[in-house]
Amino acid sequence: MTATNLIEKYIENFESLFEPHVEFKLKIDFCEVSSPVIRGKDSDMKILIPKMYEDVEFEDHAKELMLLFILAHETAHYINKLTHHKDTSVLDSRAIEIWADFFGCKLLLTVCFYCDFFINRYQMRTNLSVFFDNYYNGLNNMFDTYYNKEHKKYPSKHLRYQVGHTATTSFLTILDNGNLCSSKIILATSTFAKLKTTANVTDKEFRELISYIFNIKHIHKQILGGNTEITYGVKPEYKKYIGTDY
Repeated sequence: MTATNLIEKYIENFESLFEPHVEFKLKIDFCEVSSPVIRGKDSDMKILIPKMYEDVEFEDHAKELMLLFILAHETAHYINKLTHHKDTSVLDSRAIEIWADFFGCKLLLTVCFYCDFFINRYQMRTNLSVFFDNYYNGLNNMFDTYYNKEHKKYPSKHLRYQVGHTATTSFLTILDNGNLCSSKIILATSTFAKLKTTANVTDKEFRELISYIFNIKHIHKQILGGNTEITYGVKPEYKKYIGTDY
């Protein structure tokens, strides 16, 4: 499957999580950019993917999932309308990126666990062990490539990978009605632990994570304004994963 085909399927399946009457549209395009980015506001908002990847043919599911993680991260910015916010500090920037990692992982898992195309493609009902192997490898590869930026506005890749796993267990806990010891969580956690990529996360980074959490709530409250949701129309059964009511 090419990147173009995968993006088309992702758009189609993600849009299916919304009520038809709201006519929600996710706009993604290939463009001459050096890395994935979101531009514009409201009806002009669009996710841009480097054009050089347009005809890339994926050789395995881990590489597909890496692209899907990138799309989900940018989609998290998209449906939370974070282009409406202007960073005023490093804390703002880091909080927004951490939240896009967290929200994006839950968003991608919603698509994979609930949308037929991805359920069938990744054998979600019959081979979850292989899925989590590819899932965590894809997540790790994303932070080693596209989002491996040593810049003050980005948290460390090790912390972001840890946050991705936290989002995964959060999603699975909701999926299994609050069961913290479900077989899915045990499987995901054991797969995550095998990669051992969080060894370099410092105590200071974990303490800073608390500040990010408080900051991102404040940012989203500002974007929300007097509305009940930032992006309306998510079907009721998916709001517990990707609702934007804050």
